[in-house]
Amino acid sequence: MRAIALIPAVLTTLSLTGCMSAETREWLRKSEAQAAVNAVEYISEKYGFEPEVTNVAVDYHSSMFGSWSYTDNAFVQVKGGGRDFTVYISCKEDFTGGRDSYQSQEITEALKAELDGIVEADSRRFMLYTERGMFEGRAVYDIDGYLLLTDIYYDGDNLAEVLDNNTICSAAYVAADLSLVDGEVLAELTNGCSAKLFSYIDEESYSHGKETGLIEELTYGIYLKEYAEIDSKGEYSYTKHTTKRCGELYYLSDHGEEFTEAQAECRYIKPEELASRMYYIPKIPEETAVWFRKSDLPEDWENCDIVLAFGAEEGEQLRTGYTITWEAGEYIGAVIYPHQTECYLAVRYH
Repeated sequence: MRAIALIPAVLTTLSLTGCMSAETREWLRKSEAQAAVNAVEYISEKYGFEPEVTNVAVDYHSSMFGSWSYTDNAFVQVKGGGRDFTVYISCKEDFTGGRDSYQSQEITEALKAELDGIVEADSRRFMLYTERGMFEGRAVYDIDGYLLLTDIYYDGDNLAEVLDNNTICSAAYVAADLSLVDGEVLAELTNGCSAKLFSYIDEESYSHGKETGLIEELTYGIYLKEYAEIDSKGEYSYTKHTTKRCGELYYLSDHGEEFTEAQAECRYIKPEELASRMYYIPKIPEETAVWFRKSDLPEDWENCDIVLAFGAEEGEQLRTGYTITWEAGEYIGAVIYPHQTECYLAVRYH
């Protein structure tokens, strides 16, 4: 998948502070100082040792248009108890509780062991982290990788209590039979924690996806045999992927979709712009995904995108629509969203 670079927190903070008023700078200084005090107090009370604060970054709202504003919470980096870890805490003097990553390793290993028992296989990659949506501004992984921040002390016997609907789990297996997973047992174990379990087809398929971090059931579906999911409400679902091929095109057919090769004229795509044949796509009620193997495309495939063409009425020329094209191991792919009109799909040069 094409990587998106994350701006380190310290650089982001510098860019934000470069154009603020003296009043805001003073507020920020006091907020950072209070957050540091709060973090030390919170950890001392929760774990019984006094940590050393190494960095404070006040959280902030941000938008895709570049606007931002500070919140009343901060990420506080600390060290103590033999570890470096993160505390998410209020910047106000009158505060209650907080969240921290001090026990993230023990909690992650405990849930991994429980889930591997349910699946009856050893997970190759296992991630447990806090949902970005619970924070008012930045994603937790903007600070120090993916973080698991919890508010309840883990004593070795209260795993379900520690997990909540702010927690997300992602586990990858190879050739595991996820149809045998008991959804009720999984719901009781996760207790509001969202969990996605992915089973790769084989070792070769896993080798293409193992370095990608989080795996999505659509974007990497061509490598997946099946996946199971339980959401924060305890609702369980299981999907066994069906992948079909038509010419150069590979596509998911979990709902019985049938894509075919077609001849169509598109006024927005000149024949010399095409890097593949044109394919006919029927009306589809659910999201699906398509892929083209890089080796089936021209050598300069990096200069191509997957495009859709709508307006397929008889006698009409087609108009194009764009998809977000990504790299998925030895393929390029795109998610096709539900649409109520027939359309065409092809790979086109930029």
